[in-house]
Amino acid sequence: MTQSNNGGKVEQIVNTVMGVKTEDPNESLDIKIVPTKELDLKTLLIYKLGTILQIGIIILTFWGMEKSVI
Repeated sequence: MTQSNNGGKVEQIVNTVMGVKTEDPNESLDIKIVPTKELDLKTLLIYKLGTILQIGIIILTFWGMEKSVI
């Protein structure tokens, strides 16, 4: 997935919810590689909350569409 550096407000919000981080071109590749097998609980929690938020928004959207049609 590619990401533009000059994205709009919606792209920034989506990237925040999805946990997308911009790359720093000055950061060397060696620093990005983490040789550990520990489970990153904070990242896992953010991922789960983001997924729950997305599903909730989808459900609310469909519910709102149903109420507006009927």
